[in-house]
Amino acid sequence: MLLRIDHSTFETNYSHPRYRIERIAWNLDDAEVPDNKGEVRRSQRIIEAGPQSCAAPYPHDELARRLEEKGLPWRFSESAGGFLCNHVFYHLCHRAVVPGSGIECATFLHVPPLGEGEETGGLVDVIGCAVDAALSRLS
Repeated sequence: MLLRIDHSTFETNYSHPRYRIERIAWNLDDAEVPDNKGEVRRSQRIIEAGPQSCAAPYPHDELARRLEEKGLPWRFSESAGGFLCNHVFYHLCHRAVVPGSGIECATFLHVPPLGEGEETGGLVDVIGCAVDAALSRLS
């Protein structure tokens, strides 16, 4: 099982920060800022022969249910963005569909910024929920 949790500030509505459960990875890099190598990737496919999108093989509804039970704010998302997050997510999902890859369950979560003085916020609970949801699919 692979689980990618990104502690980022991509949430656009800071008055209602929430965990974003990404469900679809897109075969598209589209960012105006350069990566670590200085390359700007505008409207470029991530994997040339890859499909336009890949659905994450993960029980997203189960994760949402578990987050709801813990009182943790969340929402589903259909786009991890046009830069690094989606790039990593697409490679993960694309790899997961390869027979024999060993990846049976994978997802990507965007984590809202921590509040002032918070060390982990609900992050430990979120990780527990994500792992338990994945295990429920695998059992």
